[in-house]
Amino acid sequence: MKLVNWLALFFVCTALPVHAANLKVGVVEIGKIIQQSPQREGIVQKLNTEFKDRIDQMKSKEKSIVELQQKLERDKMTMSMKESQEVSRKIEELTLDYRLKGKQLQEDKRRRENEESQKLMISIKQAINAVSKQGKYDLVFKQEALEFSSGKTVNLTDEVIKFLKKK
Repeated sequence: MKLVNWLALFFVCTALPVHAANLKVGVVEIGKIIQQSPQREGIVQKLNTEFKDRIDQMKSKEKSIVELQQKLERDKMTMSMKESQEVSRKIEELTLDYRLKGKQLQEDKRRRENEESQKLMISIKQAINAVSKQGKYDLVFKQEALEFSSGKTVNLTDEVIKFLKKK
């Protein structure tokens, strides 16, 4: 990916006439934008709300399993063999169900996090484009892709964050 960025920069710079020294170049720190965007906090709250009931159900199942395990340990000597086996089977059934539902919850949560992350990235790209157009920048690069800058680049990260906060 870096090679593609460098090649693009090379071709743009070599294809421009000599007076292109007036290129206005900006850089953005995507990681910082993501961390400080107000939309990120909204996503976290939205997903917590969306999965709260299922997480609570998982906590309840875990509590039931622990209680049955404690009961089995505590009353093992006074239980008949049949009762002990029934409690053990119940623990196994609940544990299997807990693991299955936990895995499903993790997969669903991961899928939703990815969906929301994609939406956030689209919003960030739109904000970068808007700030770039407002500032009449010719090129904008990700900070991570820029190995060297002669100091003539402008960091647009804070402006993009401000733009996102206005949305």
